[in-house]
Amino acid sequence: AEGYLIPSQRLLEIGRELSQKGLPIELGLQAVEIIAKNTRKMAEQLVKFHIAQLGKNFASNANPEEVIQGLESLRPIGAEVVGILFGHSMSETLQHLVDSGKLTRLQSHLVRMKPPKSATKSAK
Repeated sequence: AEGYLIPSQRLLEIGRELSQKGLPIELGLQAVEIIAKNTRKMAEQLVKFHIAQLGKNFASNANPEEVIQGLESLRPIGAEVVGILFGHSMSETLQHLVDSGKLTRLQSHLVRMKPPKSATKSAK
């Protein structure tokens, strides 16, 4: 049997919300994969960055467990920063889509692809 492993109850709820708004589940899953790939890379880069700072500006006398606890304590702040920056980036990207005229061209293309209403009625 084919299924999905959902790592979070909230992600499942979000998937349901998006599905109710008409987004196919497969598209939602692909979007989650894009976000997961990029957030994994960000986490790896930030951990490497903070580890490189050990003894300089960060946790100079900490033992390994304290370093991990310190980094874990930064997670809520990091999540908030990611949310803020992602929101700004989406707004800028969408505005660029509008300003560039690409959205209008895409809409024109989609209108040309739709079958005439009479064709859909006769197919029923």
